[in-house]
Amino acid sequence: MSKGYKGIYDLYFVNPATGKRTKTSTGKTSRSEAQRFSDEFQIDNVLGNSVRSRVINLVQLQDDFLNYAKHNVSPNTQGIYKLTLRHFISLTGNRSLAMLSIRDFEEYKSFRCEKVSKTTVNIELRTLKTIMNYAVRFNYIK
Repeated sequence: MSKGYKGIYDLYFVNPATGKRTKTSTGKTSRSEAQRFSDEFQIDNVLGNSVRSRVINLVQLQDDFLNYAKHNVSPNTQGIYKLTLRHFISLTGNRSLAMLSIRDFEEYKSFRCEKVSKTTVNIELRTLKTIMNYAVRFNYIK
């Protein structure tokens, strides 16, 4: 904590969502009031009521992404997105995005290669890449 502009104390902390050092104003000019704010802020942060990373699973991502796609891509592309997500979720389960790894995508690729042509698998992988880029762009994952 340090005294900032016009004597108002600022609180510095590591944001758990981004891992970066972040500053927030306490809005207090008195050190004791700023310390009280800091204590409450830390309690809220531990309980998850303040700055928190958004935990989202694959089904929630699917709903959000398909709603986004409804307004931004053609109906045929929407169908490809929906089908690819259905296949991916059926293989991996409704897991948190933070729990996905490269291994999950490799397993999906191997599983799908047994069922469909390599061209189809490449289309589906390209689709999954688009969906993961959407998740990054809209801060679902880093």
